[in-house]
Amino acid sequence: MNVKGRFPRIAALLIALMMVVAVAGACEKEEDTQPSATVAKTAAATKTAAKTSAAAKTSVTAAATGKTTAAVATGEQTEVAQTEAPEATETVDEGTETGEGDPVEEKVIDLGGRTIDIDLIFVVRIPKEDNPVPARALEWRVSKEIEKKYNCVINYIATYPNNNTLTLNAMREKALSGTETIEVQYVTSSWIIPGMVEGSYFNKIDEYIPTDSFAYENFVKGWTEWKGHGYGFCFLGKATGATIGLTYNREIMSRHGIDIWENYVNRGIWTWENFLKVALATTQDFDGDGIVDQWGLKGWSEANVAYALIASNGARMLTYGADGSVTYTLHNDPKAVKALQFMSDLYNVHKVTFVGGNVKNIMQQGFGAMSILSVGSFSSSYYTDPESAKKMFVAPVPKGPDFDKHINRYQTSVDTMTMPHITSNPNSEIVQVVAELYSEAHKQLGMGGGTFDVVNVNAQICQSWFMNNLDAIPGFLDIIRIAADPIIDNISLFNPLPAQLTSQVLNQIAQYNKAVTTTLNETRDVMQGYIDAVLK
Repeated sequence: MNVKGRFPRIAALLIALMMVVAVAGACEKEEDTQPSATVAKTAAATKTAAKTSAAAKTSVTAAATGKTTAAVATGEQTEVAQTEAPEATETVDEGTETGEGDPVEEKVIDLGGRTIDIDLIFVVRIPKEDNPVPARALEWRVSKEIEKKYNCVINYIATYPNNNTLTLNAMREKALSGTETIEVQYVTSSWIIPGMVEGSYFNKIDEYIPTDSFAYENFVKGWTEWKGHGYGFCFLGKATGATIGLTYNREIMSRHGIDIWENYVNRGIWTWENFLKVALATTQDFDGDGIVDQWGLKGWSEANVAYALIASNGARMLTYGADGSVTYTLHNDPKAVKALQFMSDLYNVHKVTFVGGNVKNIMQQGFGAMSILSVGSFSSSYYTDPESAKKMFVAPVPKGPDFDKHINRYQTSVDTMTMPHITSNPNSEIVQVVAELYSEAHKQLGMGGGTFDVVNVNAQICQSWFMNNLDAIPGFLDIIRIAADPIIDNISLFNPLPAQLTSQVLNQIAQYNKAVTTTLNETRDVMQGYIDAVLK
């Protein structure tokens, strides 16, 4: 055996092995400090694989080729598209350095082909390319841009049949059990605030986007906040069909020689006093039998009339403290008391309106001159007959004596797109992407720019509201132009406060002519009790 001849070969092998180990260690160290796009996508895919839903999702696998496969639901079919995953990029701001002099990297969001479910409950709300409502068609186009930018799929669905008690209970059950898989859900704020948000079942928007950002300022602030945190995007913001206004029968007004806009609104004198004059002039007993044949006012409900008058005089029903306290203040706000007294006089002294009756028939058949209602439901709920709707137009609610502007919106709750906390989600990135989706859609609806152009946005979304009388749209947009910012008085967060307020206070004042101050003082502790019960 030639032992001597083997030593050089063994030594050479050992040296080669040591070099391989050293190179491998160096490569491993480099990958630890600068993860590749494949590694980042694999992490995202691992989170996505844990998520399933009825919306035909496909789990995403990031392979060494750098490609992802995502299933996109298109009606009843599923289209599978393979797209190149964008390479991870690094942006260096030469003028910004860390304390150690290293360049700062800009984080690039790449969702790795992930599907983001947005549940709108109603099928009619789903954005589509050919949607006749410009806002929904535009939102669809923006969602396609977002998909390309962040490597994701935005999947609009309508899982639940309606925004009713069954839907609420189903959502709550999933949130409480931690089995929810839908990232973005349409809810009414009172469904989740305060109970569900204080249990951390829904994401705090302010933890993921700046509170001075376009999205937070226009869709969160003042709308879905509770104790200093925002919990959803009020996706129409200041532009919404919940605008409260006065509808009037222009044919009736013409017979009495009245033009609300020319005689009053445009001259800045559309006040309670002049509103009463119009209501008195249009309340008529044509045949002299002592029975009113034409009413000056028929509010959709006593609550509608009361809320509109309270807001139009600059009053609120609740006061929110910085410490999270909520105080019922309707009874001790002079502006609110004055509004309810005016309401009582309309029903019981001037008798220009009455409690009960089929309001829809009264207005459509021409037995009512004016009505107070949510104008976004003009065609869908109130004026469903196209022929009678052609006579109906809109004007602002008259100004109270203690407020110098007209109102355009008075909300007791808001509809919002909220994000349940899902453990497997990259919550921060989902929130940021959804924020950009709504921001960009509304910037484009507002004809560009970095501000929320509420008039232009409304112009793009109101066609379906007034489809039975498109001629009413200019008046609606004029209301928006001259009105104060929306008033949000979230009494619906404290159920059963709204219903009890109507039955124990508003109906008592309107229907039974009970003294306003007496009724308010007798019920104030009961109303505060409903609030306290929820807060506890």
